[in-house]
Amino acid sequence: MIPSRMYRIGTVGCFARAWGGLLLGVMLRGVSAWGGTPEIPLYDQISTSWGPGEPKRHGILLVATNAPLGQSFVPTHDGLDFIELTVGMTRLLRPAEQEALRVDLRGGGVGGPIIDSTTPVMVTFAGEYQWLGLTFRFPDRVPLTPGAGYFFEVVHVAGSSFLATIDFIPGSYQSGQMYWQGRPQGLSDLWFSTGQMIPEPSAGALLLLGGLGLCWAVLRPRGNPDRRGLPGGDGRPDHGV
Repeated sequence: MIPSRMYRIGTVGCFARAWGGLLLGVMLRGVSAWGGTPEIPLYDQISTSWGPGEPKRHGILLVATNAPLGQSFVPTHDGLDFIELTVGMTRLLRPAEQEALRVDLRGGGVGGPIIDSTTPVMVTFAGEYQWLGLTFRFPDRVPLTPGAGYFFEVVHVAGSSFLATIDFIPGSYQSGQMYWQGRPQGLSDLWFSTGQMIPEPSAGALLLLGGLGLCWAVLRPRGNPDRRGLPGGDGRPDHGV
């Protein structure tokens, strides 16, 4: 039988830590909301683990003058929310210039029908030569057939026609290849990734799990296993106060 004093201490400690977990969870949720990231990416196809602009690229291609410019790929997911690309600029700029780009998704291959298009992204370049990892989002999730072939094309929409470039790398992606002016480039791939956006775990679920974990940490047996349950909690007699 657990002495009442020990039970009270354990109960109070459990509730104190649970409330602490609640406050921490609310604070973290607030930070997440402040940062505007209620969703997290679930990646499917990735052509390389190199970061945007790392010095392992094969070369660059102007978007506006090399159409159709894009990449074939084979998804394993049954839906598509975004495509990430590395976009750079061709020269030092003063003052700043802008170019709007979008990505068209085609079924089958480079000449296939357009299934959907992303929301255009306005890219601003200024000053030093730079590379940007950009995320192109579709208005709604695009249904895909896992294992089927698809092609995405990077499209110039508006602004400077001699500004935005797409980064391509030595071919390492096994389920597709880059296309330049509509021609396949078997030894190269675009720097790209595809995937879905999934909701963050709810605040309630995080708080519940945190509270239960803290309660378990407080109430689990401690001390010498042969002397657990003795007053004092560590195997030593409790002389009281």
